[in-house]
Amino acid sequence: MRMNSIGVDVILCFQDPPVPYELWTGDEWECLSCGSTLVAGWSATCTAHFEPDFVAKIRLCLEARPLKLRVEFESQAAQRNAMAAMGFAYAVEGGVRRLSDQRFDQAFIRQWLTVLA
Repeated sequence: MRMNSIGVDVILCFQDPPVPYELWTGDEWECLSCGSTLVAGWSATCTAHFEPDFVAKIRLCLEARPLKLRVEFESQAAQRNAMAAMGFAYAVEGGVRRLSDQRFDQAFIRQWLTVLA
């Protein structure tokens, strides 16, 4: 494993259709053999859905560091359904994240923020 990116914002989503639940920051690591990535080294701070600044912090992450934003779903089925609903192809092969996943992550959060507005 090698460190791929320091300070990646991860939004954990639950339910189907998915709803953002928690916001964490960690470091992204990549497997040199297969290219799979994971986020570890979580920060001590977390923002949860019930906190008053939750939406503002997600909006800040999207504006300040869009390329360091990941959305994680409670199941692959929930992710597949969300991607299909937004017209994205589900293309995660063997845990390897593709550029289309990054575009989807940003589009998913933008859509969720629009619904809240």
